[in-house]
Amino acid sequence: MITLFRWFMIKSKEIKYRLVFWNIADQVFTELAKHPEEIEKKLTDSVVKLIIGRNTESKND
Repeated sequence: MITLFRWFMIKSKEIKYRLVFWNIADQVFTELAKHPEEIEKKLTDSVVKLIIGRNTESKND
């Protein structure tokens, strides 16, 4: 009986953590969908920094 109770408690915690994860993921994706211009700007800035960083590294070599 105790092992069944432990199994139930472990599974309930596991389900709770999965629900928390998906709740957070849902909130993040909802915010991304609300502000696509802001995300596009951040991605563009990151790509530009990566390209510029690689160009300056290759010039220093």
